[in-house]
Formats: sequence, C-alpha cells, structure tokens
Amino acid sequence: MLEVCELNVSYGPVEAVRNVTLTARTGVITAILGANGAGKSSLLKAISGLVPARSGKVFMDGADITSVPTHKRARMGIAHALEGRRLFHNLTVEENLKVAWEFRPGVGSFEEASRRVYGNFQILGDRRDSPSRTLSGGQQQMLILSCAMIRNPKYLLLDEPSLGLAPIIVRQIFQFIGSVCRERGTTVLLVEQMASLALQVADYGYVLRRGKIVLKGTGKALLGMDLGRVLSSAYLGGDPVEGR
Repeated sequence: MLEVCELNVSYGPVEAVRNVTLTARTGVITAILGANGAGKSSLLKAISGLVPARSGKVFMDGADITSVPTHKRARMGIAHALEGRRLFHNLTVEENLKVAWEFRPGVGSFEEASRRVYGNFQILGDRRDSPSRTLSGGQQQMLILSCAMIRNPKYLLLDEPSLGLAPIIVRQIFQFIGSVCRERGTTVLLVEQMASLALQVADYGYVLRRGKIVLKGTGKALLGMDLGRVLSSAYLGGDPVEGR
C-alpha cells in the first residue's frame, strides 16, 4: 500500500501540491484527476522521488520512503511512466525493453518477459527490431507501459497514458491497465484528464484543484455524478464535493 500524508511540493514560491493525504491500496487502481496545473504530475513525481517533498511523508508498505533516492524507490518496486513518452529513441523496441529489464534485479528471464510483452501488444513483437523513434504515438505508449511493467512492479504510476492517442488505441491501453494490472496485483496510481475514461477502470478517485484534494470517492460513485458539473466546480473553485 502507498500512503501520502500531508504532502507539500513547491517550485520556488509556487506551491504545486498542498497538504495532500491519500491512500493507494494494494491491487487497486486509484485515479488522480484534475485540470492542467492542478498538481497531478508533481504528486506522482514526489511519490517516485523525482521531486523532493517540502514537507509531509510518503510510505510504501508501512515504511517511510520520503528520503529514499529515486533509483532505490524504483528497485523497491515503484515504476513511473512519465508523461511525454520518454524512451531511448535510437534504441530498438527490444533494446528499450532490455534496458528496463536490467535496471532492476528480479527472477525469471528476459526472453520469457519479452514474450509476455509481445503477447499483450502484438505490434511491438512485429516491430521489435525497429528504433522506437519510428513507432506511432500509440505504439510508443504501449512500449512505455511494457517497460514499466516488465519486472512486475508492486506500484505503477501512470501520467496521462491517453494523451494525444486515437480512441481505439486509448481503449486498448486502458484495457491493458484494467485487466493485466489487476491480474498481477499491481497497485496503480493513474493521472488522467479524461475523467470518465479513468473512472471506468479505477476503484477509487481523487480530484485535485490548485494542489489540494477537493473531491474523492469510489470510481463508481464519481462516475455516477454529473462529472461535467462536479469537475468544473472543482477546477474553477466551487464547493468541494465528496463521493459517497
């Protein structure tokens, strides 16, 4: 279980995350929703260690990891797929997977793991010898997800996996997140602007506005609300609403 307690993140005088407390339970998909600039990406980066917390705590399975370096958090089982499709663009599909495989120790063989990847996304198998820069946006997102999942992390942080993708690819990506991650018992923190899509796979959700949580509830409860009205209120400064 990942726990965030009264977390604050600042960039100079700008407060990006303000007193955020949330829980991502084991094997559960938790959505983090909000407008641009709400603090969603900063929250994930603080959890994975890419930005320091000004104050507050991050706990992983009960252990305080607030001061643990980023690479050690990764080797403890936190995988973070950043927004923007960060790949080694001159390396092939298979070489990118190999880099991800070798970064963190574990059991099994790369051959077995790569076969599993190609079973999930056949197009990656077809293009395993192609430089990743030649892939489409959707194929690159499939590769990023596969790199993040290749060592079966305990925790997967996903930042805007649907950004800029065609609807048919988005459905495939979210089907992977919903089915494969649950089958493996992976705890997922999913940052998304497409609220209704995220809540179709999420068990629980939080909405951020200006770095603060203003709305939370089960995915089912939030999906049953008038999301346009509720989220617009949350984004623009209306009264917070909590899902029941």
